[in-house]
Amino acid sequence: MPHAYATYFDVNYLVKGVAMIRSLLASDPGSSVRVVCLDDDTFRLLARLDIPGLIPVRLAVLEAGDEALAAARANRSRVEYYWTLTPTVLLRFLKDMEKGESLTYVDADMLFFSSAEAVFDEMEGKSVLIHGHNFPPRYASFAVNGLYNVGLVSFRNDGEGLRVLNWWRERCNEWCYDRCEDGKMGDQKYLESFPSLTTRLAVAQNPGIGVAPWNYTGYSLDGQGEAPRVNGTPTVFFHYHSAAYIAPGCLAPCTDLHYPCTRDMLRLFAVPYLEALDAALAEVRKIRPDFRAGFKTSGLTTDMCVIVRNDMAEAFREDYPCILPLTEHFKVCASSQFPEGLKQCGPVIRAGALSWVGDYPDWESAEQAAGGYDDRAIFEKTRDAARAVRDGKALWERDSVLFREEEWNWPLLASLLGVAARDGGRLHVLDFGGAFGSTCMQHRTALAGLTECTWHIVEQEHFVAAGKAEFSTDTLHFHSTPEEAFNAAPINVILLSSVLQYLPDPYSLLKRLRGTKLPIIVDRTPMLPDHDRITVQHVPASIYKASYACRWLNRRRIAGLLESAGYVLSPWYDSAVDPKGFVGVTAIPQTARAADSPKLTEIPRPLRVMQVDDFYPGYLDAFYRARPGLTLKSSREQIDALLKDGFSAVHAVVPCLPKNECETEYFVHQALPLQRAWAREQNLTFPAENPDWQGEMIRRRVESFRPDVLYMADPVRFDGRFLATLPFRPRLVLGWKGADVPFNADFHGYDAILSGLPKLLRFAETRGAGRGVMFRPGMPRWLADAVADTPKTVDVCFVGSVSPSQHTRRISMLDALARAASEHGFSLALHLNCDPRMATPAMRPWLRPPVFGLAMMQALAASRIVADDRAKHGVIMPDGSKKIDLGGEDTINMRMFEATGSGALLLTEALPGVRRYFEPGKEVAVWKDVPELVARTLHYLAHESECSAVAEAGRRRCLAEHSMDDTVKRFMKIVHDNLPG
Repeated sequence: MPHAYATYFDVNYLVKGVAMIRSLLASDPGSSVRVVCLDDDTFRLLARLDIPGLIPVRLAVLEAGDEALAAARANRSRVEYYWTLTPTVLLRFLKDMEKGESLTYVDADMLFFSSAEAVFDEMEGKSVLIHGHNFPPRYASFAVNGLYNVGLVSFRNDGEGLRVLNWWRERCNEWCYDRCEDGKMGDQKYLESFPSLTTRLAVAQNPGIGVAPWNYTGYSLDGQGEAPRVNGTPTVFFHYHSAAYIAPGCLAPCTDLHYPCTRDMLRLFAVPYLEALDAALAEVRKIRPDFRAGFKTSGLTTDMCVIVRNDMAEAFREDYPCILPLTEHFKVCASSQFPEGLKQCGPVIRAGALSWVGDYPDWESAEQAAGGYDDRAIFEKTRDAARAVRDGKALWERDSVLFREEEWNWPLLASLLGVAARDGGRLHVLDFGGAFGSTCMQHRTALAGLTECTWHIVEQEHFVAAGKAEFSTDTLHFHSTPEEAFNAAPINVILLSSVLQYLPDPYSLLKRLRGTKLPIIVDRTPMLPDHDRITVQHVPASIYKASYACRWLNRRRIAGLLESAGYVLSPWYDSAVDPKGFVGVTAIPQTARAADSPKLTEIPRPLRVMQVDDFYPGYLDAFYRARPGLTLKSSREQIDALLKDGFSAVHAVVPCLPKNECETEYFVHQALPLQRAWAREQNLTFPAENPDWQGEMIRRRVESFRPDVLYMADPVRFDGRFLATLPFRPRLVLGWKGADVPFNADFHGYDAILSGLPKLLRFAETRGAGRGVMFRPGMPRWLADAVADTPKTVDVCFVGSVSPSQHTRRISMLDALARAASEHGFSLALHLNCDPRMATPAMRPWLRPPVFGLAMMQALAASRIVADDRAKHGVIMPDGSKKIDLGGEDTINMRMFEATGSGALLLTEALPGVRRYFEPGKEVAVWKDVPELVARTLHYLAHESECSAVAEAGRRRCLAEHSMDDTVKRFMKIVHDNLPG
């Protein structure tokens, strides 16, 4: 018997919706499906699809005349409004049906596998049907979000059905938000009240109704029969919660990492869903060939399991080294979400795009499993990179990747200089597998002052031939054998950098070399404490596509081979550019260690400085949404992308520190994809279930990097109590604070708090800080240059947030500007980062989306005038009030430097502290009250040449005295003045 169904979705769910509808109509032939189209694009496309029984309805039809629904729409997010619609959709259509008929709501992200009649068998003689989440014991705590699921609910057009449905609609109109509160959660928790509202309620008992990621692990699955079965019962439908359709032929079955994937689930449910989505997409593309809506790439990480068509698998190899056959036409990219797959692959070690897979019994087995590589292509890419260095287009290269800034391998450099010091300033290196001299070129400036320096590379014949023809110099020489190199120069040190791991028998080579009784440096070599492991290393196409055998060596055996031959080993050191486990060591023969010889420990190493930055979560969400695929990149690539976008660039001082003095590490503690990537690269499990995962990741990164200096952007959240939990204590801990401070702030453990507000610094000292130090942000020259030629298209601009606690005058200021803009006809752009409901009616026509980073700088640069005021900074008391003013007559905020650096005229609040940075009237403009703000705005808009002259003077002062270069100098002085010893 045919039935009536209803659903709703927008264009981003269109493909999923079509797949669901096709499966539903196949399981219940002759039925009808009403679809409330949440945008016009969905309505137009559905109207053109040839699907009998499909009835598209515009959202406007549903909303017409519904004042309660309109009121609800005004006070909740889009998703929350969609949830609010569920009972209204049912009620609107059910009223038009015959008495006694039923209408069933179905979510768009489901697929039906067997007859839907099983649903109506459960509803026989009842007015309402719901189904449970059916959480197994391991997920019992998830019931806090609801015992029942709204994915399928059914109501009969009778007195009881309509009464319960009306009650549900009224409750959803009153409150339907994406949070748990007072026993409510979205539209879902209300279902728990249904048993008390009617005796004519059916709760589905069939386990095949509502199979989903949150419950399938509690069932036994099998593929016997026409539909997959759970506990021997045919699956009616599977609910694909959080499934991500990445591209045709590519699906992440569940992006919610609480729920694992199993091979049976992937084979029985995920593959059919991907096939259904591909078929639905093909159907839509017959109407619109360029249709791409609904593909999801943002927010994905390599912790998520992905299934792909066979022909697409290699495209995922860079991010998923473990790819296994799943069915005849599909493979699975294994991840921590698919543990049985990882177990089948064997151990996997990751470092960005590189990976090491397996544990092979011998070298030959690994070579057979490796995909191989194009030796000629690798040679040519490496040669081209060396040519670029030779021709001055880059300073150095590593693995064919070009670098344009100096970056020394400090432990290696210290060892080389130590050898030279013991030999009268002479250094003659035998470099095994040194390509075209990449290590030599990387350190050439550091070695330039030696009395003698020659570098002798032993390589394959084609490298030697090209090296002699194109790259030989008085320093750099190429040889086919070690003997040839020994005959050419008085070699006094042997370098094995990233070479032993690629040899079938590295221990035999080491035995030969120890017979020379020369210092031996082993660098960038993967090792395990007490055993070997033979793997296949995968290299991405971004470097050069290859996979080959690679050995993780036995460190104890390496040490024994050298020490038994009379060598003394330096402390082992970690590679700064490779994953955890890549190490180095310098072995010195005892005869070379005279009592008065320099010791490696006496050679200075660079200062290690770490900055933990703090970004708006809303910005990070938008940043990753706008960059599909970035979550799959390495942590280094993600940091580079964040820095390039310029958010809080005026505070990002540590990445700008001089590389010849400092080793640096910079990260954003709230950036979840970034933190996950770093954990993967270190072969660590990400603490996803730890509510304080941000603090835990800071602890792990401090322990790994072991900084001399730690600079924290949020010393209130990560206070003295947090510092006490660090597993490694840096020599100097600094914190930046420029805003409110709670009355019970604990700055114990901070050697210095930095700020531009003297009163705040004095308060920080009373709360345990070692001292308070005046400091300020700095304008990066590259960011100012990036917007220097932006045309002026807006008269007045404001960028910032509005909060009642900090910005008491800001709303009146912006309201006055908005009224003046409407009255006098100048253009105004209010880029507010806050709830739009905080805007006054006068402000609303001028509201613009929030902007951050480079986009914010472009908005500032496009404006003639940037209006600004200072937030009210104070000590927050227990009742939320501010009893102590921390701002006083001083001012410091990022916008002062960003606005002037962009080339706009800064019109800011007239506080004496402005004079610390700019001269009012000549380099910036100031206002004392709101009427003066409006008057000065009108004045400068009427006197364009004066406006431009002041703006240009402000820009010159900003870049001359308040640039990031100046801030770096100030920061380094603070470090050296406060660093113990």
